[in-house]
Amino acid sequence: MLQGLRQKLSRVSNQHFIPEIDGLRFLAIFLVILLHAKTTIFKEFEGVFDKSELLQNPLFYFIYHGDLGVEIFFSISGFILAMPFSKAGKEGLPFPSLKNFYLRRLTRLEPPFFLVMIGLFFVTGIQSNQLNWDYFKHLLASISYSHMFIYGCWSPINPVTWSLETEVQFYLLLPLFALVFRLSKPSLRWGSLLVFTVLLTFICSKLNLGEYHLKKSLLSYWGFFCVGILFADFYQTQFDLIRGKKSLLFDGIGLLSFLLLFGKFDGFLDEGLRKIVQIFNFFWILPLFFAVFRGRILSWFFTLPWIVIFGGMCYTIYLIHYPILFLIGQRLSPVLGGDSPTFWGVYLPFLLIALPILAVGSSVFFVYFEKPFMYKDWPERWALAIKSRFKKSNR
Repeated sequence: MLQGLRQKLSRVSNQHFIPEIDGLRFLAIFLVILLHAKTTIFKEFEGVFDKSELLQNPLFYFIYHGDLGVEIFFSISGFILAMPFSKAGKEGLPFPSLKNFYLRRLTRLEPPFFLVMIGLFFVTGIQSNQLNWDYFKHLLASISYSHMFIYGCWSPINPVTWSLETEVQFYLLLPLFALVFRLSKPSLRWGSLLVFTVLLTFICSKLNLGEYHLKKSLLSYWGFFCVGILFADFYQTQFDLIRGKKSLLFDGIGLLSFLLLFGKFDGFLDEGLRKIVQIFNFFWILPLFFAVFRGRILSWFFTLPWIVIFGGMCYTIYLIHYPILFLIGQRLSPVLGGDSPTFWGVYLPFLLIALPILAVGSSVFFVYFEKPFMYKDWPERWALAIKSRFKKSNR
């Protein structure tokens, strides 16, 4: 029975399935959930908890900076999407068909996204009593991946979708970036990517991108996608290095890079050097990726079946976790508050209740509203099923 459930909840994968990547997806989505659970509690208990005081607590510090999960997602996207281009460059073959590339993105990602956004449009619109044309314009901007660019703020329908807008910008420009894989020498490829990334990151750090609604755009996050592209090229050309003997040394490297990503050692640097390290913080994701493949403990953990399964469901979880957490928070806050609530006294019980509900809700949505669209031929499957049912009804 357990094996059957695991099979049902597993993503539809191809021959290039890499379990460590789904393990990293699990890490990314878990960090985001912890962050948004904190956001929910702060909304429900507005003004009750002192953020500056809580930030002195190392655990709260990590929760508060859970947006690192989004940045890990960006690096994973860079890796996954660059892989076929890197492979073609390595083998001297034509790049993948752009028509098929974009059609696959469209048929795989759009249906569940539209279902969630349209459903939330009605739910949030009715709940807030603003189901009108102005609110509908937010829906149009959200499903066209332009809300942040137009309004300069989160979508009121589903705030997390800002990152999908950044992802789409990367999808559109990837064929241009992929031209680097036509360079035959690895050192030339890597050097070109790194020089471009360093220059772009430095220039953007000097600009007021928020003034042009570009603070959350690809310009701000290109470095994380670049790390994924670099790792894709390493995976194709340095396979033995990535898949070599596992060692506790790489576990240590992974832990250190994780702490560096959170900026835990910035306090030991002078102000000028600290700013530079923070600007180029994305480079620490590269050793983390290596550690997940080469670390003895990290590789074991991130390839555990249920870690891989929930990592594979990350798109569903990402789309629906925020409204689910918010709804649970509304219902539980009167119960968890008490006379003199403390953050941990509210947050931890909230997580214990919310995580199982989120896991079950995400599993159901994944099986019925995301997984069917993972099959490349789902339009033909659906057409055949409708045709077959139509014939039966006419007998």
